[in-house]
Amino acid sequence: MFKATKILNPKHFENPKVEDREGKLATRSNDILEIVSSHFKNKFQDEKAEMISPFQGEPKPLEKPITPEEVRKSFNSLNNNKAPGEDEIHAELLKYGTPLLDQTMADILTRPSANMKK
Repeated sequence: MFKATKILNPKHFENPKVEDREGKLATRSNDILEIVSSHFKNKFQDEKAEMISPFQGEPKPLEKPITPEEVRKSFNSLNNNKAPGEDEIHAELLKYGTPLLDQTMADILTRPSANMKK
């Protein structure tokens, strides 16, 4: 049965061919890693770019308050069985929370920055 399934659903994965600067095929994993790393570093890292200074001043108030429905929608989009972030809150605790949690979070997120502790 396994052989028949394999024949009916062929999936051929070829390892990518990586060439060095001289056009020779790189075969050692360390060489391949170095070539690929430097390629993407050159693509995505601009050494000449200037740093953007952080925002200075008072934040503007929200035009519309954040609603509990928006909070619920964002909680429902979280993935289960993922490690918690720096806040140590598991996604399941938010995802399966009560409407009171949604309202409380909406109130906190909508609160003007003057009321927030810095």
